[in-house]
Amino acid sequence: MELKELTFDIQLGDVVHLSDPCYEVDKDTFHCDFNVQNVPCLSGTWKVKVDVMQNEFGSGTIIKGFSAVHVHTNFDYMSLPNVRRFDVGVDSGQFGIFDSSIYENDADYDRVDSFYRACADATLSDARCGVIKDKGFVCSSGYGDGSYLINAYFHENGKLGHFSIQFVEFVDEEWDDTDWDEDEGLEED
Repeated sequence: MELKELTFDIQLGDVVHLSDPCYEVDKDTFHCDFNVQNVPCLSGTWKVKVDVMQNEFGSGTIIKGFSAVHVHTNFDYMSLPNVRRFDVGVDSGQFGIFDSSIYENDADYDRVDSFYRACADATLSDARCGVIKDKGFVCSSGYGDGSYLINAYFHENGKLGHFSIQFVEFVDEEWDDTDWDEDEGLEED
């Protein structure tokens, strides 16, 4: 299965949210059941790398996962001293990293200028991802909703320097569900 890589630059401030844009952010909470919010972050330019693969059904592409790193970390994130892992939820088929200054607690697609609509429009585009107001990045979450693991790497000062998320862990090209029988194993009355 062909895999390609896309890269983007975004500008982040001192606090970010790692979240599905449909979730509300509580300004007093770091990690809740669905997202990682109010994360102290290295401000400045961040590089986002997106892994895109061909959908095995031949109907386009899907996002396999993405990572973001502060430019001064130079992708040497493994040397960062503090690694934390978080389970995050996705309920609108998209996930991203967003500067707190652009994040809205309003999942209103009908409002033309809304943050949520900008995110949804990016993930529904042919690229399945995009930069939001130069201060965030969002992508579709692989096959959709679910629970995903984030690996977050923090500097000594407690600020995020790199994070990654995988939506599709592996693809078995040998697997074929055409000979699967839905009724197999069911007892007849």
